[in-house]
Amino acid sequence: MTEHLVLLGDSIFDNGAYLEPGQSDVTAHLKRKCPSGWALDMRAVDGSVTDDIVGQLSSPITSAAPTRATQAGVSSPCQTP
Repeated sequence: MTEHLVLLGDSIFDNGAYLEPGQSDVTAHLKRKCPSGWALDMRAVDGSVTDDIVGQLSSPITSAAPTRATQAGVSSPCQTP
């Protein structure tokens, strides 16, 4: 079975907007660090809060190989009133 990592949450993972030109985002770092054959599905969206994770879970899988996640990473601030 192919390992499939799904990233959910906020800008902790979707951090491209905060980087200098030429710096690698979280996705690029993880693709280099994950063993060969792993799939990575970035669903995190900058600005998301905890309530948004349900929508991220229900979005279609974007990577070609796997049909389900074998691991998940979650980062999200709590939504405050």
